[in-house]
Amino acid sequence: MKIGEKAVLTCTAPYAYGEEGSPPNIPGGATLKFEVELLDFYDKKKVAADFTDEERMPKATEFKQKGNDFFKA
Repeated sequence: MKIGEKAVLTCTAPYAYGEEGSPPNIPGGATLKFEVELLDFYDKKKVAADFTDEERMPKATEFKQKGNDFFKA
């Protein structure tokens, strides 16, 4: 989805309130439909385990340089 985009989320009874429902507002066995809108999102930062082999060496060199700079300071 893109920011501002809307979608309908459909939840059948097993994924919602089941056969018991939630009286008095939601009867047993109800299928629920929700209109949702994506307002915002955040980008998950990659952790070392997510890097490809090609990405690891430049990142390791960058971290090494930062460590050296902190040590010198």
